[in-house]
Amino acid sequence: MVTLFAILAIIFYIVSFTRQFLNIGQKSFDRTKTLAIGAAAVACHTASWFSGIAGASYVDLGFFNVGSLISLVISCLILISAIKQPVENLLLGIFPMSCLLYTSDAADDLLCVD
Repeated sequence: MVTLFAILAIIFYIVSFTRQFLNIGQKSFDRTKTLAIGAAAVACHTASWFSGIAGASYVDLGFFNVGSLISLVISCLILISAIKQPVENLLLGIFPMSCLLYTSDAADDLLCVD
C-alpha cells in the first residue's frame, strides 16, 4: 500500500509541475486544477510517509526520510499560502525537489533490507 501511495504521489507531483510549467505567463489560467493536483500529491505523500512509520516501533530519521519530510512540509505550506496569494510559481521549484527526494526515499526503503 505504501508503494501505491508513493507512485501516485510521484505522478501527481510530475503532472502538477508540468501543468504549472506549461502555463507560465498566461493571463487566463485555471490555478485551482493545478492546486488540486498538487494537494493530491501532498495527500498521497503524507499517507505513504505516515503509513510507513505507523507499524514501526521507531521513526527512521535517515537522510532521505528527513529530506522527504522537509519537502512535504514546504509543499504543504506553499499550497496553503497559494489559496490566498498567487504564489504558484514557487511550485516550479518545490514539486520537482519533492519528487526527487521522495523517489530517493522510496527507493531507499525498497532497496534496504533490515
